[in-house]
Amino acid sequence: MTRTYRYEEITPRFPITESSTPEDVKAAYSLHSSDLAETIAPFDSVAVYRVNITGEAEHADAVYLPQTGRVGIAWGAPASWADSTGDIEADINTWLNAPDAWEARN
Repeated sequence: MTRTYRYEEITPRFPITESSTPEDVKAAYSLHSSDLAETIAPFDSVAVYRVNITGEAEHADAVYLPQTGRVGIAWGAPASWADSTGDIEADINTWLNAPDAWEARN
């Protein structure tokens, strides 16, 4: 069964600077995942997404790091990272609906 979802890019609630801590990053993006916040804190260019999975109360957090070409997604567990296809929608769909293909890109 294919799971459906919606996603949206999140704009930080306040600026992130090189002196921002992981907790600052977590608060700025309203992230659930501390490990995603720790990973993105040192980068100046990131794309953060909220993923609403149909029928689920909790959303997932997704982060794309253009400097490394990696995408991380966390949903009630530590983030899972893989090489990005360059298309966040395809990356989210693979993570949610094709876990073997996602793991192959780790």
